[in-house]
Amino acid sequence: MTVDWRRLSEMPSATQQKVLLTELQVLTSELSIEQQTELLAALPPPLRVLFLLDWLDFEIAQGSLVAYFTNSHGRHAEQALEALWEIGATRMAEALSEAIQTSADPPDAARLIELTDRYEDAADQDAWGDKLETYLRRTIAAEAARR
Repeated sequence: MTVDWRRLSEMPSATQQKVLLTELQVLTSELSIEQQTELLAALPPPLRVLFLLDWLDFEIAQGSLVAYFTNSHGRHAEQALEALWEIGATRMAEALSEAIQTSADPPDAARLIELTDRYEDAADQDAWGDKLETYLRRTIAAEAARR
């Protein structure tokens, strides 16, 4: 891992996220699904949470919670749920929790579409971008202090 946590802790929030997303792209670009799962378990909290929530956000934006649960990143739904709780996005976490229960085999696609709307409304109510930013600043500072 090439992140200089001390230097990163001094950067503006938007730059921090760009640096972390670039690092994640470098770390995961050539990995199989199984290797990504192994790597995820070993990532420091800022990278782990950003990986989980970035993919959750991407999949939902591309095609709803149905897309998330039918694509490979849905396998991380429980961890994404934990990440939402960690950053304090409680309404989003509640919607995702219900979606996890609804995604059983076979998934209830109509209910997942309804929950997508609820999730997106919750994202606005939770101001999740601000919460993620606050979480990243705090955990990046903690990583910098540990090294």
